[in-house]
Amino acid sequence: MTALLIFSGWIAILLLEGWVVASLLFQRSRAALLAAALPFAALSNVFLFFLWTIAGLPLRWTTLLPAHLLVIAALLLVRHFWMQKSDTLIPPVPEFPTSSIRWDQILRIACLLLLGMTALFSLVHAVLLPTFQIDSLTNWTMRSKLSFLDEHIAFDTDEVRGMSKPQYPFLFHALQILVNEGNTVWHDQSANGILFLLNIGSLVSLFFVVRGLRGTTQALVTVTLLTGIPLLGFHLAGGYADIHLALFLLLALGWFCTALAERERAPLFASALLVAAATWTKSEGIVIGLLPWTLLLLLCWKQFGRLRVLQALGIAWMCSVPWPLFLLMRGLSLTPHATDTRLGWHPEGVLPALQGLFSGGSFGIVWYALPAIIVLLFSAHRRRSPQVDSLLLLTLLWGIVAFLLVLATYLLTPNISFLLSGQSFYRQMMIPPALMLLSCAYAWRRS
Repeated sequence: MTALLIFSGWIAILLLEGWVVASLLFQRSRAALLAAALPFAALSNVFLFFLWTIAGLPLRWTTLLPAHLLVIAALLLVRHFWMQKSDTLIPPVPEFPTSSIRWDQILRIACLLLLGMTALFSLVHAVLLPTFQIDSLTNWTMRSKLSFLDEHIAFDTDEVRGMSKPQYPFLFHALQILVNEGNTVWHDQSANGILFLLNIGSLVSLFFVVRGLRGTTQALVTVTLLTGIPLLGFHLAGGYADIHLALFLLLALGWFCTALAERERAPLFASALLVAAATWTKSEGIVIGLLPWTLLLLLCWKQFGRLRVLQALGIAWMCSVPWPLFLLMRGLSLTPHATDTRLGWHPEGVLPALQGLFSGGSFGIVWYALPAIIVLLFSAHRRRSPQVDSLLLLTLLWGIVAFLLVLATYLLTPNISFLLSGQSFYRQMMIPPALMLLSCAYAWRRS
């Protein structure tokens, strides 16, 4: 009971903190702001943990609670003055008329049923069952537990205590540690519970983001299709940080599309913050997140204007760069393996990669459907169909670049061993098709 009260208290603090950040960026319904709260709070929380790590301060509730309350007070003060003088925030989302077509209503009900089953599966495996994934027991949750006991983020350079990969960023760990602060012992359900709520909040937030441009039905279908990618849906059971990386990148892309469609700076800044959150989740966040996002932003220079592009770049890079700089100062590698930068062509991986994409079952029919959807969209674009938003088609570049980078990681480096053994290749490859699906959903306007 004590652990539950402590967990609830920290959740309330994180929701308030994230809600204030979200309300500074955009005006939306209370439900939309609440859904966006945890993704933004996860970033502010990891910044606090990073400052504590640099300063050598102990990770205790007596030091973290006042810090979070101070951050909330400062954000509320900024919000008070900002809301008085600013008239550039995104206006509230207009209400889309409810369709009278029976098929539309049936589609919504079907999506809600599928999403409900996915949420139930996630709840049971992520919260009710104990941690069971091998990577969690040797790295993710294990590192969080050791850091909680040490009162400092663990950077073990050997595996004597059962922890590996000290160079991983610690947004995942910071959340798990925070909700355990105040407990005398480690509570596994609290650690997994916060990550479950982060996933649910991210998906609900993504629904509201897509709904802002494309309406309720299209938003529901989009989120249902994304969670319907077999491997992505399975990862909602928790244990790995890849699902949080995927959801941060999807939110960043969603807000980028909103910014591109509305020519507003606030959603662009939200996108910058969320892509930075991805870099603090896994090191791959830089390669398939920050770099393609930067390329896409530079290509949209004319649409956003020089000042907004520079501001967004400044936010994203200033929030992302401290971690790799910190690793270099500590003498730690930027990549999990020392041989990751050794380039060479590995043709033996081509057939396993194709089998994994098209016949392994991890991705279902997504790699069959995506090319067909993209061809249809570009065909409609060439016919100048009003149902295709030609500008948002450009955002497909992010998913395509991410796909090529993931493929190159396994076919051009010694990481080929993880492809041949059927390990991390699939987890990383689930992100590019999700990004491309979201871009397709934004590019299509329903009649």
